[in-house]
Amino acid sequence: MSCVVESKLLRLYATGQVLSIVTFFFIPIEGWLHALWQVGVGWAGATFVLVGMRRFRPEGKLAWYALSGGVFLNAAGLLVEMIGVRFFHITSAPGPADLFWLSLFPGLIIALGTMVFRRSACEDPVALALNTLVCALVATTLAIVAWEFIVWQIHTDPHLSLGKRVIVTAYPLGDLIVLALVLRLVFAGGARNAAFALIVLALAFFLGADIGWAGLLRSGKTPGPVLRRLLEMASMGAFALVGAAALHPAVRRIGKAEDEVRPSTPTARWVALVVSITTAPLVMAAQALLDHWHAVSSF
Repeated sequence: MSCVVESKLLRLYATGQVLSIVTFFFIPIEGWLHALWQVGVGWAGATFVLVGMRRFRPEGKLAWYALSGGVFLNAAGLLVEMIGVRFFHITSAPGPADLFWLSLFPGLIIALGTMVFRRSACEDPVALALNTLVCALVATTLAIVAWEFIVWQIHTDPHLSLGKRVIVTAYPLGDLIVLALVLRLVFAGGARNAAFALIVLALAFFLGADIGWAGLLRSGKTPGPVLRRLLEMASMGAFALVGAAALHPAVRRIGKAEDEVRPSTPTARWVALVVSITTAPLVMAAQALLDHWHAVSSF
């Protein structure tokens, strides 16, 4: 009986979010309703993460609380942006709302990092080292590509202040850390979990929206009504998927090692986690220093 109730709640939530996102496409862009509708979808996703934690009581609930807080603050950024435009005439980017949008990354990193640490308990030392090495190599490659084709272009713009450069750089950096943790969780066996699959799909939506907005910011173009709605709907879809992941019964097992044996020591797991998180930032920092000292040109 409980499984039926759980499935019904998930279906009702998914139906409500899908209808809200589809309806959003027809809401006029200019106006408070346009912003509040997005905030409502985001806050609903964050709220139902808490509902899922109360219902399923999985291990490592702190990870999900952090994710809920990150989604809540990220969605609130839309409201902050609207207030800034309407009352303080802030139209330049980046702006105060970016601090709220960037708050999603700490939540994601805490959540995914906790899951990685817990699931890596079933890996033997050799598998732990090998999986971490592959993850670090992929993160290194992506960090170099991101620097050359996105971040380097930003840092050569003389019109951007140091603060704006830091904020604009934080987006691709956050994406790279999250991608590294997702890859590490896949290696640890998380891909077989339905709740994790929903999280990965949510991250794909977030990443797609980030790439779209970054491309527009770099080109200096203003998106048309259709493209803007699609990018905003991608973020809304990500909000909805995070809530759906927390409402899926598989959330009970997402942070669990499948083997009761714990051959890898906690110290080794902590080292592996730190390497996964810090590889991309360290590579970008090295790129920045090299470009500063030796004026290395972009490809």
